[in-house]
Amino acid sequence: LTAAFIGGLQAFAQPKFEKYFEDKSLRIDYVQSGNSQTQTAVIYELREEPVYGGPKKNLIDDLGRGGYILKVYDKKSGELIYSKGYCTLFEEWLTTEEAKRETQAWLNSISIPYPKDNIIVEFNARDRKTMEFSTMLRQEIDPKSIFIDRRKLFENPVVKLLDNGGSAEKVDMVFLAEGYTADEQDKFVEDAKKFMDAMLATAPFDSRRDDFNVWAVGTISQESGTSSCGTGVYRNTALGTGYYTFGTDRYLTTPDIKDIRDAVWNVPCDAIF
Repeated sequence: LTAAFIGGLQAFAQPKFEKYFEDKSLRIDYVQSGNSQTQTAVIYELREEPVYGGPKKNLIDDLGRGGYILKVYDKKSGELIYSKGYCTLFEEWLTTEEAKRETQAWLNSISIPYPKDNIIVEFNARDRKTMEFSTMLRQEIDPKSIFIDRRKLFENPVVKLLDNGGSAEKVDMVFLAEGYTADEQDKFVEDAKKFMDAMLATAPFDSRRDDFNVWAVGTISQESGTSSCGTGVYRNTALGTGYYTFGTDRYLTTPDIKDIRDAVWNVPCDAIF
């Protein structure tokens, strides 16, 4: 969808979605481990999810952007049938002084269209010095495996703030209610709408308003606000966010990617806020 949104013609024939995929998602949760010198990845869990919000025409990402690229091959023919460039917070951590002293492992997640037959997934990381990609993990996945999690997760309240059509042709932007208690859910929806209106009134998004769908997902926190470890403030929130990421006082993130993905399991999403 990113390639479709930005524009630009593909330089080669794209695989046909209907030949290789079903209209739902395979979520791959994986552990990324390493330090400033090296990194590896292992699959943690596979999940079947009911919606797919990505592209159905431009399945191969040929932009070459991002610190990582996931490639999916049809096991039988060996054909590349899907690829996606992306970035992670772990990639940023690798540039810190801490990464020169320690080895850490972080949980990450990525979704692909659900394959009809066995596939090979290949996770590749970019070397910051050479800018070339190298393979962290290459593994076969059987979409019919009994070990793929097919549970129905908790359905959070969902409000569609902007509807411009099918997800395959649009950018689906999702707001999550982090740091909002049960009594503050109406305020969350109002705040999400304010942010959406401000963003889509600002260039270049103002000329692309019709290319977006916007959703608000009402996750409930036990306490209002967010943590700030540098000032001794700790809050019990749905997604565990906090300031002082990598020691920067204004940098608000969460390492809890799994809970984020669980919260939006039934909502199409290209970008999560």
